[in-house]
Amino acid sequence: MNCAEDEHQCQQCDRLFKNLGDLKRHILIHTGEKLFQCSVCLRRFRIKSSLTRHSHLHSGIKPLKCNLCEKSFVHRQALTIHVRSHTGEKPYQCPHCEKAFKEQRTLNYYICTVHESRRRCDICKKEFVWCNVRRHMKLTHGIDSFDIRSDVPVYQCSLCRKSFRSPNRLVVHGRRHTGEKPHNCLKCDKTFRRMRRLKRHLFTHYMR
Repeated sequence: MNCAEDEHQCQQCDRLFKNLGDLKRHILIHTGEKLFQCSVCLRRFRIKSSLTRHSHLHSGIKPLKCNLCEKSFVHRQALTIHVRSHTGEKPYQCPHCEKAFKEQRTLNYYICTVHESRRRCDICKKEFVWCNVRRHMKLTHGIDSFDIRSDVPVYQCSLCRKSFRSPNRLVVHGRRHTGEKPHNCLKCDKTFRRMRRLKRHLFTHYMR
C-alpha cells in the first residue's frame, strides 16, 4: 500500500495515520504493551486517557453530566445511552422484526432469545436458546465451556468431578480443596487464591 508523505503507515497491518502519535498508540495493539498502570488496583492500560477514565471509578468523580437531568457518568458511552431515555431514540433496529433498542447489547440479547435457533445441552440434552447453553452447563454441570467436543480437552477435578476447558482454571479451582493461597498482600498478612482478589484487596489499603 502506498502512503502520502504526510501519512504514517503501520508495518504490521498497513493501516495509515495522519498523526505519528496515533500510529504509536495503534502499534501498542499489536505489541500488547500497556504502559500506564493504575496506582490503586494495578490494572494496566495502553493509553493514558483510558487510565484517566478508569481512575474516576476509584475517586468517585463523574465528569460527564447529563444536560437534561442531574445524573452524571464516568464513561461517555454510558451518558449517550442515558440521554436516549430522555429523547426516546432507539438506533439499534432488529433485522428480523420492527423492534428497536437503545443499546446494542439489548438488541443482541433480544435476537438471541427471540429469533435465534435453539440447541441442546451436550450433557443432559435439555434444549435452550443458544446463548443460554453456556450458563446452563456451568451452573448445572460445572463445566466452564461453551461447547464440549471430542477434539477439545476437558480438565476434570479429581476431587469433585467439576470440569474446565483451561488447565489454569483447574489449578485455581483445586485451591478450594487444598486451601492454598499463593498470592500475598505486602501491606498486611492476608493471602488469596486468585491474583484478581489480591488486586481488589489492595484497593482497600489505598482508600484508607
